[in-house]
Amino acid sequence: MKRIIISEEEKKHIKGLYKINEQGKSPLDIIFSTALDKLEKFRRGEIDPEDMTTSDSTSDSSEYDSSSVSSFEPGEFFVHPNAESIKINYGTNAIKLNPPAELLLKSIFAQANTPNLKVTSTLRTYDDQARVNKQNSRTNIINWYCKGNPNCELVKKWDLFKSNQITQQEYSDYLKKNDSSSGKIISNHIPGFAIDVTPFSEKFAATAEKLKNNPNSGIRKVLREKSNNAVHIEFNFPVTDKGGTGKIPKMPTKKEEKRFDKQMSKGGIIVDKNNNTSNYAIVFGGWPSDTYGAQFMFNKGSKILSDKNVIYSNFENSLDSVLNQIKSEDPKAKITSVSGFSAGGKNAWEAATKGYKVGLIDPVVPDFATQFVGSEFSGKLPSNIKMISRQENWSGKFRKHGERLKNLELTQPNVRRNVSHDDMPSQFFSEFKNFV
Repeated sequence: MKRIIISEEEKKHIKGLYKINEQGKSPLDIIFSTALDKLEKFRRGEIDPEDMTTSDSTSDSSEYDSSSVSSFEPGEFFVHPNAESIKINYGTNAIKLNPPAELLLKSIFAQANTPNLKVTSTLRTYDDQARVNKQNSRTNIINWYCKGNPNCELVKKWDLFKSNQITQQEYSDYLKKNDSSSGKIISNHIPGFAIDVTPFSEKFAATAEKLKNNPNSGIRKVLREKSNNAVHIEFNFPVTDKGGTGKIPKMPTKKEEKRFDKQMSKGGIIVDKNNNTSNYAIVFGGWPSDTYGAQFMFNKGSKILSDKNVIYSNFENSLDSVLNQIKSEDPKAKITSVSGFSAGGKNAWEAATKGYKVGLIDPVVPDFATQFVGSEFSGKLPSNIKMISRQENWSGKFRKHGERLKNLELTQPNVRRNVSHDDMPSQFFSEFKNFV
């Protein structure tokens, strides 16, 4: 962003007159500096008088780094200096955002340098929610609303709705009644705190997550809905000026939301379906699952394996339980490979005993693994197993795992990679994409 050069005396007078905060940028800071910028350009003859009221879209938002935003004034939210240069585009069914929500979303767009994204959904009625649900896949309905249980009551109702055995109004009434009886809301679009942005942008999602970690950013949650080609983002305040169906309920507390999220992800399985075949790869995460589980592995693998159907799972789920869930979704399902990272390596070693193609990613080495390379790990890995590891990653209280890996690596020097434990999944998916 170009800077306005004025004297220190003028600066002091302006700050005092308009009470501009020295500790952070308020919306007034942004508006005032923009006005000064235009005035200076007008004085230099760079813009015409009729352009004085239009937004300047020539500034480069990439110059602004979110790492420089360390705090926000109480009651405010993140505001990017170039926010007003962004124009928000809306989809047909999206209710227009209110000014604070528009300013925050513009600020995130400017920070991420993603000005071409579109808002496709904001506040929803239950009828809207029913319409959107019908467009979603059965897998998403199960994972998002049924805690991974393919036999829950809601998905049975959805099946009837999807097959036109009940009407949209009947399904909408069911959702409303179900929320009332359970005390939970099926989607935070209904109370009016959520926005869907398309197409899916990892850059936008990652930027919003980084900003969310700052106090009073105004951002409450970011969800990657890759199968819907969207990023779902929630703010700490209503995003429209309309009340939807009935009174907007009280915003859930962070504690309540964490508990709900934990229940929703209890199944620990993420289905990333990217083609119409019945071929699926299974990828198990590591320990602990809240850090290195299904979500971590999805984040590491989804972009690299974007043309494959992949089931990402927490390591606590047995191989059989994951297979059973896939078969319930797709009776014709064929497993192309089973990979395991860290503690999930045990699941992968087990899959090898059943004849699957197996990927081992800096894995634990259980006792029964010796059947593949001899009691002293002296043989070669079978052709159906691909592995990368670095025993030095297993130190401290995990050094016993490192010792086993060391013995294995002495006879398999080609498996060693000089990358950190956290970077092993990306390394493996990049090298062995065609194997997975």
